[in-house]
Amino acid sequence: MGRALATDKVFVVEISTAKIPFIKFGDGLNGAIPADSLPVLATYYVTNGSDGNVAADTITSQSPQIAITGVSQITATNLVAASGGSPVENLNQLRNSIPLSIRTLDRAVTREDYRDLAELSPGVAHAAVSHTCGKNVDLYIAPMGGGIAQQPLLDSVTDNLNKKKTLTTQLAVYPAGVSDVLVEATVTAKFRKNKAITLTQIQDALIAEYNYDKSYINRPIRVSDVIALIDNLSYVDYLKLDKLALIPYARPTGHTKPLLWNKTVRNPLTKDHWTIQVENSGIRVLRNGIFVEHVGYGNQYYDPFGDINFTVYNSGNYVQGDEWRFTTYPKNEDIEVDDNTVPVMDYADLNITVIEQV
Repeated sequence: MGRALATDKVFVVEISTAKIPFIKFGDGLNGAIPADSLPVLATYYVTNGSDGNVAADTITSQSPQIAITGVSQITATNLVAASGGSPVENLNQLRNSIPLSIRTLDRAVTREDYRDLAELSPGVAHAAVSHTCGKNVDLYIAPMGGGIAQQPLLDSVTDNLNKKKTLTTQLAVYPAGVSDVLVEATVTAKFRKNKAITLTQIQDALIAEYNYDKSYINRPIRVSDVIALIDNLSYVDYLKLDKLALIPYARPTGHTKPLLWNKTVRNPLTKDHWTIQVENSGIRVLRNGIFVEHVGYGNQYYDPFGDINFTVYNSGNYVQGDEWRFTTYPKNEDIEVDDNTVPVMDYADLNITVIEQV
């Protein structure tokens, strides 16, 4: 309220250390003082924060109930996981956001400005800019709490940056994806160190370093970093990294429908770009722009070059021409992520074998 006039009807919300919000009105110098006995009406929303980021197919109730003439039964579900819910900013997040707000000066001119302003937008955890030259800027955002950014968040960020960009710049905001990092390793524990405790120490260390909050869009995954992180743990004697690979995210192209699929990354030796297109009763598979096979829904595509196996299931709302794209990267090499996803590690994708020395 530092810029408010004495007659301006303004307020700010302050949060106490106990996380209780307080409404603060003007003092007669910066902002007007409400008249005595004047009723104050407030409209507000209560959210579940990060607890509201529920998995797909878990929102099944209707409130209020939907009624359509001639329809006897209506069911509801969420095809994708809810995202964007977050708690109050913690100290580490404030350390990151406060310098960003000073650096940008509230104007989007450079690539860094677009990224910084997007990450300062409510609900945004990570942002990345794809821009080579010209007036078109593509911005990818990942929501607080993980998952895929939904249209309301994309619209909010677009509106915010359109007010701060140069007039001639054309801005497009897209959701970033999340790619899981697969780690398979054989680890020998130090003499008389417990196998179960060693395994937990390794898993916790990897998750702590490569979780969603600490990672970022297009973060490179270095073989040496992963090996060093495990090798330097107090219970670890030595290790062999058996497999390091990225499990791809299938990005919708020209639509927002998630791809329902199971996939297994095998032994990719080269970087390859894949396209899945809906056609008739199944899908067309293209590898580096070249058609390789037509596969029916529920049937497995088995890549003869050893990159990946996957099975696509019919969601019921696919239409002819729907398309998804993803990238596979060589295993056991440094992964230079460039598909605008956030690479993260999850316990389910850490296959660690621990050998005891007794």
